[in-house]
Amino acid sequence: MHFTQPVVTSSLALSFLLVGAACGDDAAVPGPIDAAPEEGGTPDATLPDASPDASVDATVDGSIDASLDAIDDAMVEPPCGDDEENLDGTCTRLIAAGTLTSESGYMQKGSDACPVSGPVGGPWDATAWTIEAYRFRAGTEYYRRHGYLSFDTSGLPAAASVERASVRLFHAREVGVQSNVELFGGAQPIFGDGLDEGDWEAGDMSFGQIAMADIVSAGHATWDVGAGQVNATGVSSFTVRLVRDCADFAETEGNNFWGMASPTAEDERRRPLLRVVYTP
Repeated sequence: MHFTQPVVTSSLALSFLLVGAACGDDAAVPGPIDAAPEEGGTPDATLPDASPDASVDATVDGSIDASLDAIDDAMVEPPCGDDEENLDGTCTRLIAAGTLTSESGYMQKGSDACPVSGPVGGPWDATAWTIEAYRFRAGTEYYRRHGYLSFDTSGLPAAASVERASVRLFHAREVGVQSNVELFGGAQPIFGDGLDEGDWEAGDMSFGQIAMADIVSAGHATWDVGAGQVNATGVSSFTVRLVRDCADFAETEGNNFWGMASPTAEDERRRPLLRVVYTP
């Protein structure tokens, strides 16, 4: 009796047959076939080839623009800009005094009796001289000199709320230390675009006196002037005067004056400074 040998077709052979039938003669030689998935699993999906050009286009059109937008959002202007930011959230700006005669300088008058009653001389430019609060006796001649300072405060931020302010002047030279130095302000600005004789007594608000001996010892003098002295839309100005009674001018004392570092001092840190603290 003859039995027909059954033809056993393995799953691997069947896979080759199916691929060949589907692709015909033009089919590429297939690579190895992954093993059958575990029971209950599904074969991996076939992923299309990625297009390099499409990826570049997507990056240019999308990712770069999104990154630039994120950078713009992150680059927020600091609340104090270029000014110093304080721990309490306020900002500090240091403003140096102007250097032209119309901004800073001094005027002087003298007579042969004390108190002085002669005409006002000057103004003299602070760029060429140390600004001086000055009182002088030479024989029977008496002189009095007032110093004038102005600061351009128009550059403060429009929304700034000034909290406090102070003026600091640095010691340059002295002759005698028997006098006090007094700083004056008032309705700002206390003098106009140029100094003239009418500005001799400019400033009707005193911020107090500091002894010359203390100024010489410390190397500087500082007056708190208050927020109201800062003219945020223009110029803030002050006068410096030496306080000395005529009766104190004994022949043996001679000259008596105090000189402050001028707006053109070689060391910029020693120039007259207005310190303004504001809330942005």
